[in-house]
Amino acid sequence: NTYNLFMAIISSCLLAYALLVFRELPPTPPSPVAVHKEGPGFLQGLKLMFGKANYSQICVADFLSSGPPLVFFATIDRILPASVDQYDRLAAAAGIGCAFPSAYIFSKYLVKHQTYYGTTASLYVLGFLLWAAATVCYAVGTDASELAIIGLGTLALVAFVVWSVGVYELKLEYTYSTEYSLSGLVVGIDRTIINSGTLVYVAAIPPERFDGDGRVKTMYAGLASMLVGTLLVLTIRNKYAYLRKEHESEIDTTEITADNADKLMFDEKSI
Repeated sequence: NTYNLFMAIISSCLLAYALLVFRELPPTPPSPVAVHKEGPGFLQGLKLMFGKANYSQICVADFLSSGPPLVFFATIDRILPASVDQYDRLAAAAGIGCAFPSAYIFSKYLVKHQTYYGTTASLYVLGFLLWAAATVCYAVGTDASELAIIGLGTLALVAFVVWSVGVYELKLEYTYSTEYSLSGLVVGIDRTIINSGTLVYVAAIPPERFDGDGRVKTMYAGLASMLVGTLLVLTIRNKYAYLRKEHESEIDTTEITADNADKLMFDEKSI
């Protein structure tokens, strides 16, 4: 459908860009923090990751909250009300066109402020509220409310892509270790959640699976799923356990102390 076509085009462009621009080695040697650490085996890595309660909970929440938006855009040619279904291409194009610049800006914000949990949780709540508003518009069924679904759907896609960036960074924080690297597994599990969410939800709650007005029932089912996912995010324990951030801060402090000691020794020799 239209959404998948746009995603295929975007993915192909990104792949071509990566092949042309990315280099095998960085232009400068990595810092001590960025030096590659050998990771454990696959099964041991999974045990270490899912042994962390906050990581496990955010993964379940990610699955429950990501599924409904994926259904909306995978079936956009069928889920939009008949009065506005001619705008399905416009909604998909606008959503994708706004999502990637928004994700880039958001990633810059995260790097600067490092408010991983707070920002990500806010985006989950925003995504749920957008879905709830769209559900109300479906239930009302007026011309104005059905037209509003286009805008809400576009915003939902933007929020979904942006929160995917935030939750990925949050997962890296929750699984960080000074002894081994789990970043590769985090990426793999992250993609598995999205792919399985697409398969499960698109098979389980598309409009044609329900009798009568399947669109409204799809929205209600998605609303229930996103409500549970959002509550899971809001009730995570040790939500501010930023292990990677704390370790990098310790290294920065150590380096500064060492520099001051070297400077002091130089000054003493000069005297």
